Amino acid sequence: MLSNMVNLLPKEIDRNQIHINFISVDPERDSSEKLKQYVTYFNPEFTGISGEEKQINILTDAVGILHSREPTDSGYNIGHSGALLLIDPNAKYSGIFSAPHDSNNIAHDIAALINSNS
Repeated sequence: MLSNMVNLLPKEIDRNQIHINFISVDPERDSSEKLKQYVTYFNPEFTGISGEEKQINILTDAVGILHSREPTDSGYNIGHSGALLLIDPNAKYSGIFSAPHDSNNIAHDIAALINSNS
């Protein structure tokens, strides 16, 4: 969906302005290599990011993203939001796209935001 969204952006939008980062909330299982394989499967220009649990919680708490770790008989499951965050070039929270996600709508909204800030 995100690869399609980037392709749907108007031609006048500089693709170098768009950076898609997948942030894992399961640093125990999502090593850098696993994240790279997973994320680049969808698009080689996307980046996978993780960190220590404390760092992840600072970010998710600041932007209101819920996630949880639930014990199971065989280990644990991670529950998390499917929200997409929009962060501007100055690292400021600019918005959120809640599920269900639509490539056309997101491309339209991102283009409008970029054009309004130009």
